[in-house]
Amino acid sequence: MRYAVKFWLFQHSFLLLLLVVGLGIVLSVGIVWWLVQGGKEAEGAWRAMLVVGGTILSFCYFLQKQHLEETRLMKELITDFNKRYDALNGPLHKILEKKGQEPKICSDERATIVDYFNLCAEEYLFYRLGYVEPCVWKAWDKGMREYAKDPRIQKVWEEEQSGSYYGFEFPTADS
Repeated sequence: MRYAVKFWLFQHSFLLLLLVVGLGIVLSVGIVWWLVQGGKEAEGAWRAMLVVGGTILSFCYFLQKQHLEETRLMKELITDFNKRYDALNGPLHKILEKKGQEPKICSDERATIVDYFNLCAEEYLFYRLGYVEPCVWKAWDKGMREYAKDPRIQKVWEEEQSGSYYGFEFPTADS
């Protein structure tokens, strides 16, 4: 849920900026009105408006900088995860090609599958922390479901259950 709110804010940051600017304008007008009604000099009103304006601009800069940094981090994560997956893709497909031929997984294949589980768990962790877009996670999850159809891979997952996958659960063949 936390990451859903974070990504809603991330995707609607422009609306948030408009809201902040709008509230700042309303606040500035209110301060000016209050100062003028109270008989204060115009200089005080201008100072108050400068403070509010500076605060708004600082907040807008912060939001934009935060958006840019999170976009950059997300790109780096996705690039790294895809590079690691590309290295595993060939060996994983070879394992799938042997599905009906060899009922047992050899040690090299098992190591490849465990590396894949570790990659999936890291992807899940960063998704759960809100650094990977839900649409990206859904695409990765869809790919995981293809591997989950192989009962030999499911068996390795069952044997690997050690609580070291950051709360990640590999999909079952029927899910």
